[in-house]
Amino acid sequence: MRDNALVTAVTPDAILVVPLLTDTCINCAESSCARRGSPFPVDNPRGLPVKSGSVVSVAAKKRASAAQAVFSLLFPIAAAAAGYAASPALSAALGAALSEAFKAVCVLAGLACAAAVVLAVQRVSAKQTRAEISAVVKA
Repeated sequence: MRDNALVTAVTPDAILVVPLLTDTCINCAESSCARRGSPFPVDNPRGLPVKSGSVVSVAAKKRASAAQAVFSLLFPIAAAAAGYAASPALSAALGAALSEAFKAVCVLAGLACAAAVVLAVQRVSAKQTRAEISAVVKA
């Protein structure tokens, strides 16, 4: 994520910004009529000079993006592979025949469990990570 946003409030605790969705008006140069979204808090780790009314470039934290990619992509693939690897032991424990259909069910069960874990963790951690101001576009 990398977008421009308008700073609406600067307090010691947080900086509130509103995204500027200027790509909705392709041939228009008037930024004041651009559609706006809802305000959200951002961090200013570089200590850039911002004030209310500034236009800033907001980006997702690289560490949070990398962790999200690993957790939401590699974890479900690993869970599906674990389901496939566990299918012979599960079929023996359940007394079922080891068929391709049973292996597919084990893979889908691994994916379903991983999806449930990813969704549960996302609900908790999404509110803890904030985007950060990467540059001041217009003071």
